[in-house]
Amino acid sequence: MNKTEQTPNKPLPPYYDGISASLGSTIAIVILQPFDLLKVRLQGSGFGKVSGTSVQKESLVGVFKNILKNEGVAQFWRGVGPTVLANGIAWGAYMHFYETFKNMVKEKQGVDQLSSKVHFMCGIAAGASQVFITNPIFLIKTRMQLQKPGAESYYTSFYDGVKKTVAREGYRGLYKGVVPALWLTSHGGIQMSAYEEIKLHFAKSSNKSLSNLTTTEIFIASSISKLIASTVLYPFQTIKTRLQDERNIVTKEDQRVYRGTADVAKKILKHEGLIGFYRGFIPNTLKVIPNSSITLLAYEEIKKLFQNANN
Repeated sequence: MNKTEQTPNKPLPPYYDGISASLGSTIAIVILQPFDLLKVRLQGSGFGKVSGTSVQKESLVGVFKNILKNEGVAQFWRGVGPTVLANGIAWGAYMHFYETFKNMVKEKQGVDQLSSKVHFMCGIAAGASQVFITNPIFLIKTRMQLQKPGAESYYTSFYDGVKKTVAREGYRGLYKGVVPALWLTSHGGIQMSAYEEIKLHFAKSSNKSLSNLTTTEIFIASSISKLIASTVLYPFQTIKTRLQDERNIVTKEDQRVYRGTADVAKKILKHEGLIGFYRGFIPNTLKVIPNSSITLLAYEEIKKLFQNANN
């Protein structure tokens, strides 16, 4: 009997999951930030259709060329600081809470493996726990990506964005889009329950433990689970972007283009049809699948390093 069989790995405290996920997220964001910018620009491009202002139909290629020509290559990484901060905190908090809730249920039920339903509920609970921490950061990130050089109230930095938002809209302004963000917590539930099931399938089919899955198996599991969750819940991302768009800020409430989550959904459906909810879906897919795969792959590998160091 070898050493691994004699001394099984001790479970790590959940904060190790948080640190591992934060580091993995940072690696993914730096590589894939341009796709996030393209997604946000396309989501916000339908704003004019609803507000009544003249707007030219924008395509993915058109937006790409326009940014490259008029704003420069560096603009593709506009908002990367808040994005790294937001996603690092979001992934870190999410995986910390997710593992904490899983451990609580396992201990209460006296089991080692949880059902898909429990994974789903733990994913939602973890997502809701981090939304109120990260919504202000994602709001500033979204506005920095939508703004163009020379725009009024241009955010020169994350701190400048927070300062100007609070000055114009109060602290409540930092929580615009929190309702669709809370709806999006089911994204984590769908993704993580699918991720756990696919990993379990690979483990059973090859007769090995979850901790011994190959890099390819983890990559496939994370990619498929992310695609499923993103496709189902993408409309809420578009709604959230429209609510957070600075063009939705006015001095009088009755002049506001969008009055809330339901109003955004109603107006997008009326003026743009179902396709309007999926603006930016292609660059989002090009970003989120490798983003999630790189993040979860790095998370698993970094966690293994911590595991080896603690045994």
